[in-house]
Amino acid sequence: MSSTIPKLVIIGIGDDGLAGLTESARAQVMAADVILGAPSTLALVAQATGRKIPLDADMPRALSQVRAALEQKRPVLVSGGDPLFYGVARYLCDRLGKESFEVVPHVSSMQLAFARVKESWEEAYLTNLAGRPLESLIDRIRTAEKVGLFSSDE
Repeated sequence: MSSTIPKLVIIGIGDDGLAGLTESARAQVMAADVILGAPSTLALVAQATGRKIPLDADMPRALSQVRAALEQKRPVLVSGGDPLFYGVARYLCDRLGKESFEVVPHVSSMQLAFARVKESWEEAYLTNLAGRPLESLIDRIRTAEKVGLFSSDE
């Protein structure tokens, strides 16, 4: 008898919520018994019946929440855009192992930004400024022809 260990399905979602997901991703959200995510992202899946748990902004505490969710039968985490592009999935995979997760990406905000200005982002320098000293990145930013930056309110 083989027992299958549940995986946390990390699903990227856009501002259009469930309507913008593939049929398969939407079905996984709707079938989830527990759904983790930022409060604003959870609001996008309000019609899903699974218990919604706001993911703590403090990543070590969020890690504990994810460990608890992995004990459920059908856990899902919803995340804005592509969860592996400066998102939560990399953090979780690095700490809990890739085998604990399935990742379903959505269009990232970086992709949307470049699409809106009708520019390719193939050769752009892309980075995240949040929590990093600007001095360590300034030379790359100055010399790049195209730049895409994530930032925080700080």
